[in-house]
Amino acid sequence: VLVVQTTKAQKFYQDRLGLSNIAVVPNPIILEKFSSNRLFTDRGRTIVNIGRLTEEKCHGLLIESFATSRARDLGWRLNIIGEGPLRMALQEKIDQLRVGEYVFLLGNKQDVSPYLNQAGIYVLSSRYEGFPNALMEALASGVPCVSTDCDNGPSDLIQHGENGLLVPTGDIDKMSQAINVLIDDVLMRERFSEAGPVSVKKFDYKVIMKKWVDLLD
Repeated sequence: VLVVQTTKAQKFYQDRLGLSNIAVVPNPIILEKFSSNRLFTDRGRTIVNIGRLTEEKCHGLLIESFATSRARDLGWRLNIIGEGPLRMALQEKIDQLRVGEYVFLLGNKQDVSPYLNQAGIYVLSSRYEGFPNALMEALASGVPCVSTDCDNGPSDLIQHGENGLLVPTGDIDKMSQAINVLIDDVLMRERFSEAGPVSVKKFDYKVIMKKWVDLLD
């Protein structure tokens, strides 16, 4: 048996190798670690992204999307949590777009839960993923989410329009529009905030461990 994390990875190996014995076992999450009692109305005007500062995470695209959206005009800020080799280049882009008062590179954080619990929106801008744990953690924390529909994982976690929004990979305009939609539509954000934690219950570590045990049995 070949074990993969996502349905897209399963299809890839089925098409390339002609294999039928492929099992999908996603990454687990400890739900109680990310469950939040924070009321939706208590969430701030903060957009959060969590990921190392490397090419595949497309933080430059995220910063440009934020800059072209209405977010800063309406008092929103963007916090990017993570560290990596592109820090200087990203800071230069922030300065070039003149959004230094609104976009912040916060570096690595030992515990991201406080940032997720305060966030009004989470955005994943990646070109590709293995399995986006941070997106799953954001959903579990009740943060309304926007994600690129990249390979692999976001479409396993987000049902577009039900618990979040999916946008084409690498499309600055579509991501900017999605950010505007969530900023403008408070009821949609509240609906996504309620739906997110419910949608990731199937990834709770107890459920995923049972999948492994059943597979091995």
